[in-house]
Amino acid sequence: FVDEGSAGQINLLNYLSDTDTDGNHAITSDLTLAVMGNSDDSILTATLNGFMLNYQTVDVDVNGESIFTIRASDGVQFSDQTITVQINPINDAPRIDMSSLEMLVLQVGQEKSINFDELISDVDGDVESVFVTASTDDVTALTYTNLGHIMTLNWNEKGIKTITIEIDDFNTNGNNVYTFDVEVVDHKTLTVSEEDGSMVKLANNDYLVGHQTELMMTMSEDDVTFVSIESSWQLCNADSETCRLFNLVDHDITGKDDGWTFSPFEGMDGGELRFHDQIKLGKINAVDSDGVEWQSSGYYIEWFVEDHPTSFADMTPENFALAVAALQATLDELKANDASDAEIAQAEADIADACKLGPCLDSVAAGLGNAQSSGDLTLLITIIASVLIFGLLAGLLVMRGGMTGMVLFLQLIWLPIRCMVAQNNYSSNNMHNHRLHLHRLLRWQYQHNKVCLLSHLVDYQMVGQWNSGPTMGTHILSKLDNE
Repeated sequence: FVDEGSAGQINLLNYLSDTDTDGNHAITSDLTLAVMGNSDDSILTATLNGFMLNYQTVDVDVNGESIFTIRASDGVQFSDQTITVQINPINDAPRIDMSSLEMLVLQVGQEKSINFDELISDVDGDVESVFVTASTDDVTALTYTNLGHIMTLNWNEKGIKTITIEIDDFNTNGNNVYTFDVEVVDHKTLTVSEEDGSMVKLANNDYLVGHQTELMMTMSEDDVTFVSIESSWQLCNADSETCRLFNLVDHDITGKDDGWTFSPFEGMDGGELRFHDQIKLGKINAVDSDGVEWQSSGYYIEWFVEDHPTSFADMTPENFALAVAALQATLDELKANDASDAEIAQAEADIADACKLGPCLDSVAAGLGNAQSSGDLTLLITIIASVLIFGLLAGLLVMRGGMTGMVLFLQLIWLPIRCMVAQNNYSSNNMHNHRLHLHRLLRWQYQHNKVCLLSHLVDYQMVGQWNSGPTMGTHILSKLDNE
């Protein structure tokens, strides 16, 4: 016999005998032994060490018996003998699987029910016969119902709470005692950072002076199912040491899979970024499907505004090409995704504005072809209308003034045509070098017709080339006199 979870041994030399061919007793220590069979090796193992037979149960819970077959041989003849080993059943106390209760965290006031019927096991009998008692320091925070084995927890103050559980089947050696801790908190911690690995990741796509900041927030895949999430933000300034804007952003939880792109201060007075502004995360709050609140803490996130946007006019040719390529990529993406006409028109306008300040590739400038063609058509219509009007005028002048009238007509028609041609040449070349072509146009007009020059100076003032009125025009005429 051997008890559950135990081992035994037998010295077989005491049970051996042998004779030679003449019937005389032979020395038994010269025999060789071997284990030839084990009827149930799922409950018992058997090994030989010389004449010592060793056997052991495979674990602490098995019951039954096994028959070992032992062979003795003198090298010529052999003999087999069976040995039966039976396991004495020992009562096993019922057990509780505590793995799911490790690191249990509850919120203050949160009620948590745990079904122990799924955690209790007893290899010797039915779990319905076991009895469980559970206790903690605050008797009002814990209840246990043996009918169904349901434990209910609810604390009104935070801290580490220890629970003791005793389980018994009322047989010899039939009880076990377990303890586990529960951490009770005001809220659960929502980890936030600008790096991968946290529950929430934040990135700032734009925090340049004069812009609206644009943030990207994503949530990692986790066992927690959130039903709502919101973030709070402050916009402060390091120089004035004041905060001028506060805002709470409610994020649509249906966007969790793709993340959220948002401007926390959009539409608010003072929302455009200023030099030395500080964009500060207040907190991120979330609620999970169990009604538990989560809150970010322990990580300070701030973006400091000190860079100004670079205008296209100030860019190197290489950076300008990259910037225009990015604008073109944005336009292509909008068209591919069936964006609204307004979004596509804005993207095309951005490219057009850029191409006015630097050389664009033909493939990019082609996107402005419609606008250019429209301008050429307008010029053509203007010239044709002018010819018709001046044709009528010429008839009147010739009828009244003869040759003198004809000369006057030619001067009148040549002046506007030259002005339009010169200005159109400037307009078609201004994307290459704004200031150089403007200077050449003004110098040509000064040399050939000052009336045309003054007309264009007024035009340039109206479109914002200068804002100094007649004084700037007089200064330019004086400068051209000295060239």
